[in-house]
Amino acid sequence: MIQSHSLNDLPGPENAISSQETGARRQVLLYQCNQCVCPDEWIGFQDNCHYFSNDEKNWTSSRNYCLTKHADLTVVDNTTRVMGFLRQFKGTSDHWIGLEMEGNQKGKWVNGTTLNKSFIVSGNETCAYLNDVGVATARCYTERKFICRKEKGTR
Repeated sequence: MIQSHSLNDLPGPENAISSQETGARRQVLLYQCNQCVCPDEWIGFQDNCHYFSNDEKNWTSSRNYCLTKHADLTVVDNTTRVMGFLRQFKGTSDHWIGLEMEGNQKGKWVNGTTLNKSFIVSGNETCAYLNDVGVATARCYTERKFICRKEKGTR
């Protein structure tokens, strides 16, 4: 059986905790908690936080915005769960993601990984975006909403 005790229940002065130490412990607990959650306006999914923009920018400006938030444009794997999550929160608008195509369906994600050959991308342009059907490409200067991603606990 688990018992709960207050600080006053601890035996002897050697186990007493001063208010200063208590304050430090609170700071540590708050810091640990910050590692578990996403910042305001970011949505957590698996080990990452996602920001779905309301404003539109070109692909490069979108990426630069994400970088100022210690994030990058989102990297998408082709799992049904991830695609479902992203589509659910993006609404009806298309959103830039962190994929640049290099021709012949070769692409590279902003994190440096190469596009999986089984990942289907529509279009013949350079910059990729998420739409209601999947992933497509457009000219990078086109303005769209965008999705940033960072690991949980990143400030």
